[in-house]
Amino acid sequence: MWQSIACLLLALTLLSSCGKTLQFTESDFAAKTSPLEVVRNEIPVLIFGHFHKGTMPPNAVVNMTPLLRYEGGQTNGSTITFQGEKGKLNCRTINRKIEETFSIRDVFEYKPEMQRCELFLHFDAKVGKKSIDIPEIKIAEGTIATSTLIQKTVCTANTAMAQDKFRKAISDRQLQLVKKLHHEIYTRRSSLRTTSINDFILTLRHIEEELPIYNFSQYEGLYTAGSVSRFSPADWDTFKKFIEMCNVENGDEMKQVIETARTAEECEEQIAAFGDDYANLISIVLPYIRQNRQNDSRLLIGKNDAEIMRLSINHPENLSADELLYAAAITRNLQVKKNIYAAAVHLFPDDYRPANNIAALAIHEADTAQARTFLEKALEVAPDAPEPNLNAALLEIACNHYKKAIEHLKKATTTDEYNEALGNLQTALGNYKEALTCLADNKSTTTALAHILIHNYQKAEEVLCELPTIDATGNYLLAICAARQNKINQATMLLNDAIKIDRHLKGHVEKDLEFKEIKH
Repeated sequence: MWQSIACLLLALTLLSSCGKTLQFTESDFAAKTSPLEVVRNEIPVLIFGHFHKGTMPPNAVVNMTPLLRYEGGQTNGSTITFQGEKGKLNCRTINRKIEETFSIRDVFEYKPEMQRCELFLHFDAKVGKKSIDIPEIKIAEGTIATSTLIQKTVCTANTAMAQDKFRKAISDRQLQLVKKLHHEIYTRRSSLRTTSINDFILTLRHIEEELPIYNFSQYEGLYTAGSVSRFSPADWDTFKKFIEMCNVENGDEMKQVIETARTAEECEEQIAAFGDDYANLISIVLPYIRQNRQNDSRLLIGKNDAEIMRLSINHPENLSADELLYAAAITRNLQVKKNIYAAAVHLFPDDYRPANNIAALAIHEADTAQARTFLEKALEVAPDAPEPNLNAALLEIACNHYKKAIEHLKKATTTDEYNEALGNLQTALGNYKEALTCLADNKSTTTALAHILIHNYQKAEEVLCELPTIDATGNYLLAICAARQNKINQATMLLNDAIKIDRHLKGHVEKDLEFKEIKH
């Protein structure tokens, strides 16, 4: 009898000992990053752990599974198994006589709900045939999802617009026009050190007196209050090149106005606000550029811009595909531009260019559904055309389809926008230094994002402050820079600016751990 009692007590002691040995606390584990961080639209997890000496019974098997819990769901990671010294499974064996360390790697596909999440380690353990209850342990909390802003910044990248056959020829003639005028100005001003706007206008008037070919006054009557809309974006672009060549006083400020103005009227008003001399400069040079452009259009196309625009709006069926593309290119009115491209898609279904261009506009509006519809049309007609392939790459980046983006980008190497698109792709893939090499001098929100993701906040701020205009995403990125540098008041003001532009950001801010120190 006493022998039976002794055996029972020994068994109970062994079982009790096993229960104590297979115990873990939070101090036994650590995540490489906490909060977690999204890279290439995934959450990589690296957990470090260790078995204390004497923790693992020889006949024990322990399964560990990372679990990511978030509002409305849970995602299970891959299970890793450990066994005691007597185990015969094909897994790692833990020697109970020494302390052993280990690591668990896993990757979770990111969902927006995972911004607010908790990472747990779940245990399933047995000693012999007896199951052992080991409580779950929290490893990390929350996710930094700043890298996912590439889905927004990529939509601001330069898209590839398919060109008509006229615009380059006309642009080349316009460039030669202003180069000749610049030469005349330079020969008369080479001895002057000043770049004052007043001297510049006097020089133009001297040229007009000496050379009848530059009869600016003949065209100034075309420029009257309210008629500024007759100057197309191409005219303003030629004017911008002219002031770049001539080093005009306040030239950089004028260039910025031309690049950012939404309408021709707004452009004229802002430049005229610099002073009367600047209004005079516009009234002298722009009508001259415009009239010569009209002459070039009639020479190369057989119609002037006004005639082409009128037909493109009222009777697009009377124009060729190239004429419609040209008309869309010279208008600043976005809706008119869209309508012309849509008419061209309908009238010329075998021409990929109109469909590509309307898709490019849709990308800038973050309308991925419309962009995909028209890119599919363009690629069906011309599967190897570089422009729709580049735009398709940008679209797939915005949709987190990176393998598809890579395949499209391989067919777009001849486009002017290739390096910028590649920089966006590298940013999406988490290759931030390579991205910045591709982006080089490109000033964009993606460039700023890549700098933020390598913790170069000063450079990110410099890039954003050099943008012609800062949109909601730009303000949001500036707020992240401020918050990471513990400039809470500045971050709060920048977030308010971002939300004023895009009210949908408010819900995003409330979940973003970048702003956990900011009261909402």
